[in-house]
Amino acid sequence: MARATAGQLQPRTAVRYWVDDAGHLTDPAAGRPAVTRKQLPEYVPRSIDRITQLYSQRERTGFPEPTDRDGRTLIWPLDAITAWWSQYMSVERVGDGDELLSAADIAEEFGYARPASIHGMHANDTSFPEPDDYDTAARSDQSQPRWKRSTIWDYLEQRRFRRTRAGATTPEPEPERQ
Repeated sequence: MARATAGQLQPRTAVRYWVDDAGHLTDPAAGRPAVTRKQLPEYVPRSIDRITQLYSQRERTGFPEPTDRDGRTLIWPLDAITAWWSQYMSVERVGDGDELLSAADIAEEFGYARPASIHGMHANDTSFPEPDDYDTAARSDQSQPRWKRSTIWDYLEQRRFRRTRAGATTPEPEPERQ
């Protein structure tokens, strides 16, 4: 396959990708693994439809540009895909991980629209962590839950969606069962 130049994909020529027994590609010129759209769910735990959506919104999502093509089949270097996915789902870990945060603190620091969003997730989202402590000094009639910042970091890194703006999320469908 010809290498892409200036952002343009070139049609397949004399250079071929090596294909192993599992159907995975290797670029013989660069000596690194490559993947097609059909293989992306092996490395990005999302459905083909969601991956297509992330690719079509690549200016916003930062999805890597394909570096080659085989007819209509787009091809990406595997290391570019895995690096992008890791960055896309990462959480910036700034601050003291042991500091206890209220729902208002979490909403402000992590871009939720209001503290009620945090309370709603705590009540309705089974994957949302239980509080690490309760502040009984805040109000005498009701204790206020508090989470360690590190607990929230861990939750956000394991979530099935990525925040798009304060108060809005893009849910991720469950990975396709095989």
